[in-house]
Amino acid sequence: MLNGMMTDLVTPMADGELDLDALAELADWQCEMGCHGLVVGSRTGEATSLTLHELVAVVQRVVDVAGKRVPVVAGIGTGDLPTTFAQITALRATAPDAFFLMLPAMRGAESAGLADYVRLIHDEAGLPFIFDHDPYQTGHSIDIDITCQILDLPHVVGMRDASPDITRPTLLRARMNKPAALFSGCDTTAAAWLAQGGHGCISKVANCAPRLCIALQDAWQDEDIDAFETARDALAPLCAALGQGNGPMAVKYALQRLGRCSDDVRLPLTPAAGPTRDMIDKTLANMGPDAASSAGLAA
Repeated sequence: MLNGMMTDLVTPMADGELDLDALAELADWQCEMGCHGLVVGSRTGEATSLTLHELVAVVQRVVDVAGKRVPVVAGIGTGDLPTTFAQITALRATAPDAFFLMLPAMRGAESAGLADYVRLIHDEAGLPFIFDHDPYQTGHSIDIDITCQILDLPHVVGMRDASPDITRPTLLRARMNKPAALFSGCDTTAAAWLAQGGHGCISKVANCAPRLCIALQDAWQDEDIDAFETARDALAPLCAALGQGNGPMAVKYALQRLGRCSDDVRLPLTPAAGPTRDMIDKTLANMGPDAASSAGLAA
């Protein structure tokens, strides 16, 4: 079962074009650091700005670089089923280990209708997949009973939940009829999510500090509470700084400061603003070389 710390990869760009070399280096570094999986072409990866050809290129490069060292999960999901089915067909040829289904932004959608939407994609996918529950991005929250119906589908191996309600893992575990991984979608609640019965985090912060994010997950699995608390407390300022906004802008700026890729994003996104940059600069400076190395910020 997929679990632990899966990095929600950004998509490096330069002057608006894909920077596949920087992507390859970032993916390889994540594997070397010991991440438990890579999610590619998600909202953090600016999926809505990628053409189908670009999405395939991004996933293929990461699959090739990962070389089965870790699972690679490919993002799918648009506002219409034919386009989503086209993504599935094209991405299946890249041989990802699973799909990551992003639900469309559709305010007013009912949980039952969303479940029917997921079932149609499930039947088409033919691969394991994780579905994304992100009420802030989509404008709708799926209730616990319907969520369990989705998790019970044969190919669904987990979900990423970015809901602010951290009681959801406990409620879901009590009603699930088969094993499925319950990932936090918020780095700020990753520690609490584990304590509530979750299985890991699909993490933006891990783009910049993989070793520390992994340490949090590993310490919990090893029942090493002292190490868990150390990792949690060390991550807190990074999560606050890199969690500014809901896109990849802050993370990309930090990666630029670390020399790993440009902070370039595509419109309508714009690079991180001055206050966010200042907060990230201060956070990185305050960590010092030893803490930065232990976080994975300095390889």
